Amino acid sequence: MGVFSLLPFATQDASGSWTLRGINLPAVIPDGSADRPGTANVVALAPAPIPVRRVVVTNELWHESFSDLLGTLTHGRTSVLLHSNSLPPVDPVPYQYTYIYEDNGEGDIPGSQPTDGPGNLRNFVGEQGMGVWLLTVADHVATRTGLVANASIRLDPQNVSTGFQRDVQANAYSCDFIDVPTGATNLTVCVANDSGAPLPLELYLRRGSVPPEPPGTRCRQSAPPAVVCP
Repeated sequence: MGVFSLLPFATQDASGSWTLRGINLPAVIPDGSADRPGTANVVALAPAPIPVRRVVVTNELWHESFSDLLGTLTHGRTSVLLHSNSLPPVDPVPYQYTYIYEDNGEGDIPGSQPTDGPGNLRNFVGEQGMGVWLLTVADHVATRTGLVANASIRLDPQNVSTGFQRDVQANAYSCDFIDVPTGATNLTVCVANDSGAPLPLELYLRRGSVPPEPPGTRCRQSAPPAVVCP
């Protein structure tokens, strides 16, 4: 694809996280029906390689009937349904809604909420983030219209191998991943608690995906494969 923008496609902060901008905004959401939905496609580009540890999506929508909408995020072969005919929140400005989606459960982004699914933003963990990220908003109920006013996607990078210090919120997770090379026989995980008054932490390890247990539960009480180190 060939695109250009007066502003950068993405910006990177000191921790290595990239914030991607929707570059074709505002994007009108045409009126549609169940047979022929009206669709707005918003493109965001990650211009450099980034092994993804977490994805956070901020989406500002203006629409006369929010529950008419389906919102989907796609990158590569992975798609996640952000919202599915959800009822809108109470908003001081009629027909204007801002959603922040975060599925890692890290508890550090005020106002964030999980996606509706099917799919989950954790499905992108361990993937390569460079390239096109596509936000699709479809209206499949007749008579109401709107637009995508703003959209941004934050990609937090893998840093398990860099030793970058990370805060863990109370009753929350902080997730990361590591690719174990072919032929490896052992994996050693070292964690240092640098809090002034250290509180209990648990380390969960699982092969192939993020451990599904909610904060405060023990992996040993659930189905394998998962281990917990208090």
